[in-house]
Amino acid sequence: MKALSPRLVLLAVLCGCAHLTPSSDLSRACATAAPAAAALDTVIRDTAHVTSGPKLLYVPRIEYPDVLRQSRDSGVVILDAVISVQGRAEPSSITVLRTTNWAFVASAIETVRGAQFCPGTIDHRPVRVRVQIPLRFSAAHGFYHPPPSPRPRF
Repeated sequence: MKALSPRLVLLAVLCGCAHLTPSSDLSRACATAAPAAAALDTVIRDTAHVTSGPKLLYVPRIEYPDVLRQSRDSGVVILDAVISVQGRAEPSSITVLRTTNWAFVASAIETVRGAQFCPGTIDHRPVRVRVQIPLRFSAAHGFYHPPPSPRPRF
């Protein structure tokens, strides 16, 4: 019997984005929405105060911690982060809100650091937005991306 390879399940509830790899259409749309002047934005907004929240474009290969893979442990990490106008999580803003096992935290943070987002906007102008990102590590499932939800949850 072949053993299942445990993998991380990322609950990408970021506006129900349907792509896990860079999409030329979405990347092009995001590139045109991010003028250089937007990089000077210093205000951090909540998802309730933007026209559209950040959308997940790309998630890097996710590393399941070796010790937990061997013991087939599962868990959840909920991170809080600011998504910049360039569509990246600002490294100094990433904090752990909750976790079921601290051994998953380093992998979760590296995953969010490497993820690419289409930035949140106000009237088509990219802005910095604080989001909550839940990541589920599951030994029983492969990479899972839920279908678009009618209302984004952050």
